[in-house]
Amino acid sequence: MLKLLLVCFWLLRPMVLETSAIDDEKAQIIINYFDDNAQKVPVSGSSWILVKVARIVSEADDKIDGLKIISLVDGLKIDKDSKIEDVLNYLELTKQDESHQKVMNIKGLEAYEKITNDQGQIIFDDLEPGVYLGIEQSAADYHLCAEPFLLSVPATKAGIESDIAQTVEPKAVLGGNLRISKKASGNAVDRHEKFAMMIEIPPGTYRYRFADGQTGYISAHQQLLVNVDNDVVIYDVLANQEYKVYEVKANQDGYKTIYQQNEGTIIAKQEVSATIINERSYHDVVDTKVESMIDFALCIWVLSIIVILVLAFFDRSKEQKR
Repeated sequence: MLKLLLVCFWLLRPMVLETSAIDDEKAQIIINYFDDNAQKVPVSGSSWILVKVARIVSEADDKIDGLKIISLVDGLKIDKDSKIEDVLNYLELTKQDESHQKVMNIKGLEAYEKITNDQGQIIFDDLEPGVYLGIEQSAADYHLCAEPFLLSVPATKAGIESDIAQTVEPKAVLGGNLRISKKASGNAVDRHEKFAMMIEIPPGTYRYRFADGQTGYISAHQQLLVNVDNDVVIYDVLANQEYKVYEVKANQDGYKTIYQQNEGTIIAKQEVSATIINERSYHDVVDTKVESMIDFALCIWVLSIIVILVLAFFDRSKEQKR
């Protein structure tokens, strides 16, 4: 995870003697979320949470331009050198609940949640000046969650104007879907049998859905049990990365395994398909005893022909001598 520093603190200001909270102005944080910042393609339907982790007070002896940051999280130091991964780990962001959404210990902290609109924008306004942690909790379709950010919003104080509306543009992480189709041919295929498929995809946790409605989550280098004609789609896999799907027990138990596009590259905002075909057929087998009898009869028949030909040859030879 990127090491982000706290940014946008007050410009130099006159020193004051007292320590006081900066609460006479309201601040604003704007998220502009685009697939491509150059083309400004908006990402809509992305859910973000904004959590206040520190407040800002003015203090004459402080080294940060007369400002002091007071952490709102017991035991967690927040200053201009804070590393975002330390904040995330302290807030237990590495944990996941049953739905695989991020879980955060935000008890007692101010938190705000909004979803990006059709323009890919969220506006958090009426904020108290302070330090805020922004986290994408639920990604939009064909996307993975972007990196969190840590941002401070100052306010007007002692007649010195500073920017109280901060804008952040998260870097979009694009994904694509991977469809795995299981097909079969032949008169000996067990259509109720489940075949173990090894799924090699980029690191991460991805949602999947079978054609019969079964859903779940899968990570890289895990297996899925797939039966015939029950396609499964793995959603929002990291784009521009390699994938590979193969049957764990290929070409076994009388099956012949055939692959079609079982490896390739995940394409952003598209669906790629991997097809695995199993062929298995019964063949008519002649009973070995019957087969032996047929072979014996054939030998007798051949010998009989040979004997007849030999006898005929001798008969002709006798006639010629006469």
